[in-house]
Amino acid sequence: IYTCHDTLSLHDALPIYAVLLTPTILADRQALVPPRAFRYAAGQLGYRRQAAADGGWETLCLPFEAAVPAGFTVEAYEDYDAGTLSFRHSAGIEAHRAYLLCHPFAAATEGPVFEVTASAEGRIAADESPVSAVFSGTYVPLDIQSAAEGIYLLNAEGTAFVRAAAGSRLAPYRAALRLDGQQTVRLRVTHGAQPDGIPHATDAAETATDD
Repeated sequence: IYTCHDTLSLHDALPIYAVLLTPTILADRQALVPPRAFRYAAGQLGYRRQAAADGGWETLCLPFEAAVPAGFTVEAYEDYDAGTLSFRHSAGIEAHRAYLLCHPFAAATEGPVFEVTASAEGRIAADESPVSAVFSGTYVPLDIQSAAEGIYLLNAEGTAFVRAAAGSRLAPYRAALRLDGQQTVRLRVTHGAQPDGIPHATDAAETATDD
């Protein structure tokens, strides 16, 4: 049995069958690399992020199931076809699935807090990672070695996906598009029945850091 601290630091040694006993918040942008698998109950594991204050989109990927907090909009990747990426509104957050996240709040100061807790019990493996897909997340920093990898990151304004150049980095609990061999395609993003929202992604070989 292992009792974690309020902010989760999973670099300490854990027994083979660790059980989370106290409420624990995953620290935003800090890697999730537990040396042993552990189990948690509903409400025990959480995540907190300072969201953007400009109403722009962000990416999100969590290792547990959760409800969408009031005031936030979450959209799940639906399809990629002929240069168009489709996203649709999601009523909940599934574990290991990548999403777009937005809060319409706009202010000149600090943005709203995105905070969720696990809505069901679950287990996190020592080598946990999201399911590989066109739009997928990461729980450890992802360093882009070459633009030829065909990885697109959401820009800092939350308005477009930009092909990541060498040196770009994706922070933990964020997500990226992976379009190997399609670096020259111009990407269009749709939100349900609405053809607008995030503008077309560019194909400029610029550094698109999402950390």
